[in-house]
Amino acid sequence: MPGLIELLTDEELSVRSRAATALSAIGPDAKLAVAALVEILDDDKSDIHMPAVAALGAIGPEAGPAVPALVELLKRDDLRNSRKDTLEALGLIGPQAKAAVPILIELLQDKSYVTRRAAAAALGGIGPEAKSAVPALVQLLQHRSLVIRRETATALGRIGPQAKAALPALKKLLKDANVRVSKAAAEAIRKIEKP
Repeated sequence: MPGLIELLTDEELSVRSRAATALSAIGPDAKLAVAALVEILDDDKSDIHMPAVAALGAIGPEAGPAVPALVELLKRDDLRNSRKDTLEALGLIGPQAKAAVPILIELLQDKSYVTRRAAAAALGGIGPEAKSAVPALVQLLQHRSLVIRRETATALGRIGPQAKAALPALKKLLKDANVRVSKAAAEAIRKIEKP
């Protein structure tokens, strides 16, 4: 793996990209590459960002030190089209991505449906550490999109007992016209009420 980490600094963009993709395939065992992958996120060439983001997500909780750099990517308007990948990586990093919760709450109101959905999923991936997002997620349960309602209910379930304030809204969702949404609400209620 040291050879792959070294290739992350190669002059050729395609070589750096392939090295990041290979590290992604290695997954959590590539944790020694986190610092080098974070450096790639500062690269002016945005084509290299997504392979690096994917690798950080594949590394999972051990990529916690990359969270500030990933949050900075979310703030960049020139990278709006790649937010979904960054949000997925934060969700895969899990509780170690707690510092991203404030921007994830903001992104629940983004004009992009894909971004709102991915932000809800990322908050679910962070789990109980995302408890400050519960009020914003409760509001999102009323969204017209059944996919967003379902993803939001799932996220609240993953936050668990810390999401008790969502129970009234989730119980209303049990009557949702879409069976997948009502099932997600039932599962969330079960996880929140667990002893």
